[in-house]
Amino acid sequence: MTNDTGKTTYFIRGKPRISDLELLFTDEEHKIISIFIPKQSLMTRSFALFAILVLLGCARSISHFPSHEIIPTTPQHQLNLNGQGSPLSMLYMGCGHLIMEYNGEMIVTDPYFSIQRLAIGKKIKTNTADFEKYKATLAQHAVDLTKAKSVWLAHTHYDHMMDIPLLLNQNMLPKNATIYGNEFGDDILQNFITPTQYHTLLPTEVQNPKGKTPPVHWFDSTSSIRVLPIVSDHAPHAKILGIPIHMMQGKLKDNYFRDNFKTAEAKTKKGQWREGCVYSFLVD
Repeated sequence: MTNDTGKTTYFIRGKPRISDLELLFTDEEHKIISIFIPKQSLMTRSFALFAILVLLGCARSISHFPSHEIIPTTPQHQLNLNGQGSPLSMLYMGCGHLIMEYNGEMIVTDPYFSIQRLAIGKKIKTNTADFEKYKATLAQHAVDLTKAKSVWLAHTHYDHMMDIPLLLNQNMLPKNATIYGNEFGDDILQNFITPTQYHTLLPTEVQNPKGKTPPVHWFDSTSSIRVLPIVSDHAPHAKILGIPIHMMQGKLKDNYFRDNFKTAEAKTKKGQWREGCVYSFLVD
């Protein structure tokens, strides 16, 4: 509900009080959204806070992006490049998933389509019903993923790469497409890719605005498209009293994905999808 201060307030339990603990973040209209945890026992309040943090993720509906000004009104767009060759075709599929095609060659970022309806304690898995919707959307826009020459992963949270095994198994992504990403991606995908299919981006291959920047290293992703990886940061998942809360960091658990992610539809723990190095990509 919206109160008289213009805030949209979600109640965990009971009535909100300004003196209670607040979690603050903004919605798509730049209004402040407050989640209040009423004064209860320490255990109750701690559990409520834990529940909120578990349910927050880095993927949101397109309608919840911070600014509609940077979101296209339609998912597909064509850009004419000085009249040279065919236009560059771009299809936005949600989250970080973008498909770009030029002169019959394609690159893909963060392939992901499985909406996770999370509950505390439940594991996550690729969603076959969403996969059917995904295929229908590709068909609607006449997009053929088998043209993909490379896949680029911004980081290794589940909502950037969990659906890659199903796309590979269904021969939608070609098995000779190179997957570029951070230090965790090859471990996570080890049961689904060939030994040479994954390229771990090295510090000498990426631009780092925060440190010593090596010479510019462009990757010729296709004969007409090149990509420059840039070291970036992941936005916080939430803020508590102005303090950013950042989850799913740290190292991968040894052999977790080798032993638990053996099939495309295997269930895994959300928290095991650690972030790793984060990248943005400049496409030329």
